[in-house]
Amino acid sequence: MNRRSFLLGASALLIPQSARASGTTADVLRAELPKVCGRRAAAIEATLARLARLRPPGLGKTVTVDIPSQQLATYEDGRTVMESRVVIGDEGWRTPDLDTSATYVRLNPTWTVPESIIKARRWRDKLSRNPRYFERLDFRVVAGGRSMSPTEAAERGLRPTSFIQQPSRNNALGVVKIGLAAGGSVYLHSTNDDEAFGDDDRAQSHGCIRVEKAMELAGWVLGMSEGEISRLQRSGDRTDRRAPPVRVVTTYFTAWPDASGVVQYYDDIYRKDRQVGRCAGDGITTSRSEASAPTYEEYEVE
Repeated sequence: MNRRSFLLGASALLIPQSARASGTTADVLRAELPKVCGRRAAAIEATLARLARLRPPGLGKTVTVDIPSQQLATYEDGRTVMESRVVIGDEGWRTPDLDTSATYVRLNPTWTVPESIIKARRWRDKLSRNPRYFERLDFRVVAGGRSMSPTEAAERGLRPTSFIQQPSRNNALGVVKIGLAAGGSVYLHSTNDDEAFGDDDRAQSHGCIRVEKAMELAGWVLGMSEGEISRLQRSGDRTDRRAPPVRVVTTYFTAWPDASGVVQYYDDIYRKDRQVGRCAGDGITTSRSEASAPTYEEYEVE
């Protein structure tokens, strides 16, 4: 019997080896489509359309972040290396569609708060009333053209142009940040609050991607062990390290076969899928806490 080697392709994505007999991901989804309607049909049709547009992981390193399953996966030469739960942007602060590259890794980062967050939280007014709040969270501000403490800015009646959180256990970016070429104010980063990773719904950020295994990810990006990069972080190192070529992609797959070939469905949290009819019992119930990232692998198929 002839053997064919399938590299990941938009219409030939392969599910794990245990489900090999069922064919490609696209095959499994097409076979499922006549059996469902409503939100599940919309999820399958939207996923198939997105697969057709996807440039899949190939040679080299790739990071994918799937928004509906709220999972990250890394690939090297098309093979899965690691997976991690992530926290992504909520409905009002969506994590953007990305197909970009990592540019640098920074340990013990500062956080320059985006203007959109400053305005939404009315921080300038809050600082004038309660500068100690920002002191406790290790902020410095830029006001009058120079850096100063929040208390000094409040006492002098200055309105800050920037809020910058210093490296500390309070820092919202945690201990490591991975910059993105086309991410703007969106990064891959750790966090000062790990509790959200245990939640079923992890759409809780202002658009950035918080990574549960952020130090492991940063080490992999740089070609270092997690132990090596952890030692650098504990030493207080703040050197920007240029990332070698690593592609970073966000995906939005609301239907995906699991390791046994059974299609799992995820909430359309950003309301991107087109509704296709209605039927009873088509609610989306998959638990993200137990979900795995969509797996892109290369297998030999009989």
